[in-house]
Amino acid sequence: MQEEQVTEIRFFDARSRIGRVRYLSYPWGVILLVLPVFVIAGISIALHLAIVGVLLILAAEVFALVMSGVFIVRRLHDFGRSGWWSLIYWGLAVWSFTVAFYSAITNPTGPLTLSNFIPSLLGLVFFLVMVLVPGTRSANRFGPVPPPNSTWVLVGAWMWLVIAFLGGVLAAIAIPAYQDFIARSQTSEGIRLASGAEVGVSEYYKQNKSWPQDLTSVYPIDAQDPIGRYIGSVSGYVAGPQSYGVVAILKSSGVNARIAGKSLEIWTTDGGDTWHCGSGGRDPVDPKFLPASCRDTGAP
Repeated sequence: MQEEQVTEIRFFDARSRIGRVRYLSYPWGVILLVLPVFVIAGISIALHLAIVGVLLILAAEVFALVMSGVFIVRRLHDFGRSGWWSLIYWGLAVWSFTVAFYSAITNPTGPLTLSNFIPSLLGLVFFLVMVLVPGTRSANRFGPVPPPNSTWVLVGAWMWLVIAFLGGVLAAIAIPAYQDFIARSQTSEGIRLASGAEVGVSEYYKQNKSWPQDLTSVYPIDAQDPIGRYIGSVSGYVAGPQSYGVVAILKSSGVNARIAGKSLEIWTTDGGDTWHCGSGGRDPVDPKFLPASCRDTGAP
């Protein structure tokens, strides 16, 4: 006996069932529907109708969110579960947004902890349930079996694999570049703080024909602890009759792991007339994490 099967399926029908392939494919339909709205919104903003543009964007985003909820409910119906189970998804979405927002406000450039990833990992588990659990093979309390998948439905589902592959390639390129950018931005604070001692040290040498034994005597900010957001300390040392160095050491925590505890240095070998900048100290930072203007060698 052939099981009851619907002959057609309605895109906006929240009471019906959709299988795994349609669950993956249908979001493309939403994208095609909201794309013209975003285009019109962009034109409106360009024509100085910002309120109209913003309202159109908000309406499109609300529509997309509602439709994503509809697709989740219909997928749950397919394997005999109530749509109320979709509240798990919305709870995880709110949790993930809250964690990301709090992290961006309190520690925008610091390392991420495991707690930052927990809601995203649970969201991934929910998604895998949606795409891996098969629907009931016969009619259930939510309706008959969905019809066979069309060619376009199959193409839409496979498109996510293409996008995932391209996204992986881009992430492999972008993430290391972003981490390098963060590291360079953090070492730049060390360069700024160490360079702040140049004037005081140079004037002291010209007046006394000797170098200061205590950097804080000519650079009071050095007495701060910690001296900066990413820099734990700045110290000076006499390297020779006309040579003096100022070393900035990065904190061991709260900074990029590849530069934590590392040091950079500014130095002079001509009595303070010329200053150089580069890796230095007991545990020099890799020069690639310094700007091009601070990659001198030969620190005393």
